[in-house]
Amino acid sequence: MLTFSKKTALLTAVLVFVLTLVLAGCGNTRVCLGSCGGQSDPPFTTTLAPTYLLAWRGDTMVGPLIVDIYSEYPIPFTVSVCLRKQDNTLPPPGIYLMGTDPDNPWSCLIGSVEGSARYELPMAVRRDASPGIYYLRLRVANESFVRNLDFTLEVR
Repeated sequence: MLTFSKKTALLTAVLVFVLTLVLAGCGNTRVCLGSCGGQSDPPFTTTLAPTYLLAWRGDTMVGPLIVDIYSEYPIPFTVSVCLRKQDNTLPPPGIYLMGTDPDNPWSCLIGSVEGSARYELPMAVRRDASPGIYYLRLRVANESFVRNLDFTLEVR
């Protein structure tokens, strides 16, 4: 049988442990998702097809790029999909994802995933875009993870 001082020490240790978990967000472990502070989005993997697109200046429906997202857990979460160059700088002027603001290169698409999702993302190329070969990237991110999907766009 525990004496009063051992009970107090045990309760104090349990309280410190619980407070540590809450303040640390449970270390973002699977067991703690949704059960205490610091919930994070689950890890996910992505695939992209095709990895090469050919477009002419003035095209408004290039592609589409097909992005498959697979979550490691069946927890719903939100993702953003942003167009960038492969060095993570802003995309070339006049090249953008349909559904984003063509005048705002920071514009991204927002979608939701629960388990898995497939997005078909057409691109557009304005008439004033410069011809050339562009090494681009789709940055797919939730609040915890970022995945980069590289592809090549040739504009004629």
